[in-house]
Amino acid sequence: MAMSRIRRLMLLVFLSAALGTGVLYGFKASGNPSSCPGRIVCPLTGKLICRDACPITK
Repeated sequence: MAMSRIRRLMLLVFLSAALGTGVLYGFKASGNPSSCPGRIVCPLTGKLICRDACPITK
């Protein structure tokens, strides 16, 4: 009986770690890409784009 509790506990720890890793990866992937220095509303197009992608700044 004690062995089944240990197995359940280990399974719970493993699943929690896997879920936590997935959530952290999701938050990291949903952020701004590292190649984008910042987002602005381009005055020419009116769209939210990377600062260095606006044609007016070039």
